[in-house]
Amino acid sequence: MVLVAVACLSWACGDDVRKGGTDPVKCEAGQTLNPITNVCIDGQQSNNTGNNTGNNDNNTGNNTGNNTGNNTGNNTGNNDNNDNNTTNNTTNNTANNTANNTTNNTANNTQPGGCGPGGINGRACAPSGDVLAAAEVLLEGIDCDGVPFSHQTTTNTDGGFVYSDIPSGQHTITVTSGSFESSRIVFVNEGQVTDLASAASKVCVEASSVKIAVIAGAYDNVQGILTSLQLEFDTKGDDVAPLPFFGGGRLAESVNFLSNPTAMAAYNILFINCGELWRNLTAAQRTTIVNSLRTYVQSGKSLYVSDRANPFILRAFPDMLDFHGDDTTDNGAWAGFAPQNIAAQVISAPMQTLLGRNTAQIQFPHNGGTVVNNNWAVAATAGLNTTVHLQGDAVLCGNAECSTQGTTVPNAALLVTHQQAGSGKVIYTSFHNKSQATYNEDMIKIMRFLIFQL
Repeated sequence: MVLVAVACLSWACGDDVRKGGTDPVKCEAGQTLNPITNVCIDGQQSNNTGNNTGNNDNNTGNNTGNNTGNNTGNNTGNNDNNDNNTTNNTTNNTANNTANNTTNNTANNTQPGGCGPGGINGRACAPSGDVLAAAEVLLEGIDCDGVPFSHQTTTNTDGGFVYSDIPSGQHTITVTSGSFESSRIVFVNEGQVTDLASAASKVCVEASSVKIAVIAGAYDNVQGILTSLQLEFDTKGDDVAPLPFFGGGRLAESVNFLSNPTAMAAYNILFINCGELWRNLTAAQRTTIVNSLRTYVQSGKSLYVSDRANPFILRAFPDMLDFHGDDTTDNGAWAGFAPQNIAAQVISAPMQTLLGRNTAQIQFPHNGGTVVNNNWAVAATAGLNTTVHLQGDAVLCGNAECSTQGTTVPNAALLVTHQQAGSGKVIYTSFHNKSQATYNEDMIKIMRFLIFQL
């Protein structure tokens, strides 16, 4: 290809000089000689003239003109293109460098007016918008010297949090409470406080990625609390055995779900309501379900059990709690007198943050004539890897019918969490968690708080 190009260039250059007896006309650089008019013209025009002449006269002038014009034009064009490439490269590099520098400077907190300290005033909330106390808040970013930083704090009773002397710029803030989390980009300007506390800007944890399963029970109804917090859940059965010839109840669904570790693993949180589930299981079913629950928690999932569903705790996690009475019997702990109100001590820091004090009123109601559980499960002391949040003096039943008051168990554990290294969390409450009009403000706060600890 190179040889052909050279030959063509030599031929075209020879045609730039007219052949004949007169002195040859010499054209300046960038021009070609028209062999008909003996006039030097621009290369591109020569191409057009050559084409026209060639077409009209059917001679070699056409080829000559084409070769001359094309080669000259192509070379010139190529050179021009090279110049364009140089220009484009320069422009692109300049544009890219400018864009990159602008982006990097922005990311590295170069704000109009310079980089300096600012602040954040924020509030964490549940998906429903309710304040979220004792939630963890993590702020991450790049300071004015280009060095990464992170600051962590905990929300107060009203879900509020404050950061002062934060480098201006673009940062990431993450609110976490149990299995629930939310992250967002936040901009801090020098000398200003960024608002994340108003109704339109507060940071609410997201629930879409947290799957919740519930086993319904005769005496409790955590579903009402979940609904009030705008949390979606799947009811995977209940504790009601089908009646002969009439059917009904979803006991079989509960057994199938709790006996299937793969089905359970699809959920982040499992609630087992206080009810008759344990008593309606066969010995073989109990063994299978206990093993499934243990596997479920060991895989990092969270379990919540209330009141008389305590045999699931007693058998699956025997080191978690020492229940009142004989642990060899499944209902030995069902001895708490009802109704009674307990002035509980608030032991843990998160619960103190929630309530803003170290005492709380815990209610154990009894609706006579409508329910048969006129007693509740009493947990005497906490075991290994267990944190007591609430404790108080529990009055026991004075007789088998629990119609009279008996002795008192001092400092009974009313609300505990249990977590081993690498495992999920288990929460047990001696009290119920269904919403009742008689429950005081403490109870409502505690019940909602517990959901976001799982």
